[in-house]
Parts: sequence; C-alpha cells; structure tokens
Amino acid sequence: MILTTVVSLAGGLVGGFFMAMWLRGRALDNEIRVAYVLATAQTELGGFDIIEQAKVGSGSVYPILARFEYLGMVTSRWGEANGRKRRFYRWSAGPLQIPEKGSQ
Repeated sequence: MILTTVVSLAGGLVGGFFMAMWLRGRALDNEIRVAYVLATAQTELGGFDIIEQAKVGSGSVYPILARFEYLGMVTSRWGEANGRKRRFYRWSAGPLQIPEKGSQ
C-alpha cells in the first residue's frame, strides 16, 4: 500500500528538502516510507530492517539513507550483528508529524 498521508517534518533544512522535492514534482513515496520507519523505530535499524519495514528496494533505500545522513536527518554507526558487520541507522531530525485527516 502506498503511503498517501502528507508528512511534514519539524525543522528548516529537513522541511525544506521535502518541500523542494515536492515542488519539483518528484515522487516522495519512498522517502516518506523510509522517514516514517526510522522516525517511529524504538531502536536503531539496519539497512535490511528498513528495506523490509518500508517495503522499498535496496537500490532506493541506501541512496535515501545517504541523502538523509548528509542532511543531518539520520545518524549511522558501524556495528556487528550475527557475526557480520552492519551499518545501523537512527532518526535524528526531530519528531515526525503526521497531520490529522482533513487538517492542513
């Protein structure tokens, strides 16, 4: 199911990034899915966890994560899980605000 809720993010650069993407007519569905998964996670997530939960392909998720990290929306660290090196991501851009249906 496509996430159709309009998402607004707290803060200048983050909100400006999404607004610029919206104004250019670029589809934000994958960015919104990844942002939602990260912002609502109770712990840091590995890339594969994000792919599964956001239902977005790895070819899209990793460039989105890199862009979010560059903008300061996400922090990451290298760690180990099940004997393998993995990169873990955590949302750092502040609260994700989803407007109520019918509000603007």
